[in-house]
Amino acid sequence: GKVPILLPPLPEQKKIAQILSTWDQAITATERLLENSQQRKKGLMQLLLTGKKRLPGFEGEWETRKLKELCAIKTGKKDVNEGNPDGKYPFFTCASEPTGSDEYSYDCEALLIAGNGIIGKTHYFKGKFEAYQRTYILSDFSNAVSVSYLHQFILYWLMRDIDREKQHGAMPYIKLGLLQRFNVFVPSIEEQQRIAMVLSYADQEIDGLEFKLNLLKQEKKALMQQLLTGKRRVNVETEAA
Repeated sequence: GKVPILLPPLPEQKKIAQILSTWDQAITATERLLENSQQRKKGLMQLLLTGKKRLPGFEGEWETRKLKELCAIKTGKKDVNEGNPDGKYPFFTCASEPTGSDEYSYDCEALLIAGNGIIGKTHYFKGKFEAYQRTYILSDFSNAVSVSYLHQFILYWLMRDIDREKQHGAMPYIKLGLLQRFNVFVPSIEEQQRIAMVLSYADQEIDGLEFKLNLLKQEKKALMQQLLTGKRRVNVETEAA
């Protein structure tokens, strides 16, 4: 009841609402496009990472290999409070995005899987980095597997396993044995690379839409700060902001 409301003339109120509504419509439309793109990629993963649909020019049976046969699996060494957000090197923890570290313990190509927190969140990185002690590091990959293919395979199949376990209340964190026993479907290296390329194009489309959506939200926020405070006035007569 004590909140002060800034009230410009009614025509100006309507114009401000109209301008912000235009941004809302653009945000909603982009959210819909993003959701459609994510669903398309999910459908592609379901077909291509199971062998239900083969890309042109490929045939033959796929092997099934244990993850531990395709790479080394270990955990990080650092406690999460040893990081520095302004550090030079990425520090992979169990959060959605890496933070920073002043030091690094690893210098390699790796897939990094959150063992708790945002369970199963997987990043690809090549170079110097640090890792939290509950983050799994996959490295030293076999010549039988494409790292980009394995990344996509883990994103789809490991998350399915985790989601299924969560529904039974049995997945507070990932145990090493689950990763060691994790089955990977392995076509020829050429087919793996082609599958990864197709899914990478889908990722690029999703990333582009996510960038556009964040930009629209920032623009609307900036407009609200200007228009709902009176710092910027709208010209009602010419209907131009």
